[in-house]
Amino acid sequence: MGYVALEGIEFTAAIGVYEEEHRILRQFSVDISVKTDLRKSSLSDHISDALNYELLLNAVRKVMLCTEKKHLLEKVCRDIVSEVLKESPEITEIRLKITKHHPFLSGVVQASSVVFQYPEDYLL
Repeated sequence: MGYVALEGIEFTAAIGVYEEEHRILRQFSVDISVKTDLRKSSLSDHISDALNYELLLNAVRKVMLCTEKKHLLEKVCRDIVSEVLKESPEITEIRLKITKHHPFLSGVVQASSVVFQYPEDYLL
């Protein structure tokens, strides 16, 4: 088993606890890594034997750009994991990091992040 990852996916979104965060869009970065079987694709060199990176990107995009009001990055992470698992239920491990750049806090903070790991952080 190996890993497929996308790093530094960038979005502007309205996610946060404070009302201002829903009026003033914030910058986010997303890193996602999934554990998958690489044996067949590494032998065949066929995309049909590999995990399609677009599946991961589309799952992240769908959740990050959703117009439903979201407050916590933890919930956003869970929703992304759910989207990935809908398309590829055979995936047994996901590591997801969402970083909010320049969060609205009472001090100068470059970024805040949540790292979410499936299955450990994913309650049914």
